[in-house]
Order: sequence, then C-alpha cells, then structure tokens
Amino acid sequence: MVGQQISVRGATTILDRLVAKFGEPLSDSLASTLPPLRQLFPTPKALKNADLSDLGLTTRRVEILQELGASFARNPLFVHPAMPFKQSLERLLAIRGIGPWTAEYIALRALRHPDAFPASDLGLLKAAATRDPKELEKRSQKWRPWRGYAALYLWHAPRGETKKDCNYDEK
Repeated sequence: MVGQQISVRGATTILDRLVAKFGEPLSDSLASTLPPLRQLFPTPKALKNADLSDLGLTTRRVEILQELGASFARNPLFVHPAMPFKQSLERLLAIRGIGPWTAEYIALRALRHPDAFPASDLGLLKAAATRDPKELEKRSQKWRPWRGYAALYLWHAPRGETKKDCNYDEK
C-alpha cells in the first residue's frame, strides 16, 4: 500500500521512516547477528493509532494502514497463509482503499498464495506485452493454481524474452 503510485525508492524511504519511528529495537545480541537490521517492523497494535502524518503518506494511505493495523490487532489471523485464497482476498478487499491489485499483491508476497496474480501490475503487463489487465487475467487462467510463480517469472525474466514466452494460445 505504501508503494502504490510512487517509486520503489520513495516507498523504501517512507518504510524506513515508519520503522525508525514505530519499530521495536532488536536486542543487542540479535542485532549483532543481523546487521544492518536494528529494528523490527511496527506491530499492528503500534500502527492502528499511530500518528503517521509526518512520514510522507497521503491521508488515505494513513487511514488504510491504520485500518489494516486495527484489523490485525483485533484478530492476529485476519489474513494468513493457511487461509483459503478467496477468503484472504475478500477480507483485504473489505478494507476501504484496498483494491484488487493491492489484495493480490499482499496475497502473493506476504501470504505466499501460489495462485495470487496482480494482473493490473504495470511490470507484469509490460513483460507480457499487453496493456490490458483483463487480457492478462484471461491468459493467466491457464497457469492456475500456480499463477504467482508466473508473476515472479514475468517480473524477473530478462527483457525481450517474455513476449514470446507469454504467447499462451499456441498449442
């Protein structure tokens, strides 16, 4: 959610600020084994009522993070990797401001659902040589239940190789 509509560098800067301000410090013994890590990511409880106004986030993004934090504070298993994929998406989409791309991306990256596929992702669209998320979603149906692996492939494939590899209608 932090990285939507901004650069990776911009999102990293905001997340660094968030961790510095609200993250829990690692113990000295743990920090010495994990350099350069010094703090843990903030807990949902820490985020649900935190003043995030000075981090560089839009007001709406602050509200989404706080609502997501509150959801996890109420129920630590709000969404989790063992939850059915569809249920995870439904719960995430129920939070105002989380759309299909964000829900699919969270399901893929954080929950490791192997069928998650954010078809409107610009990197995926570019790699598949299309501008139409509906077309890419349709193409991706042939990869079920492993579309997440296809997304990782498309994101990491060398430029120019994916267009021929994504001609899914060939027999």
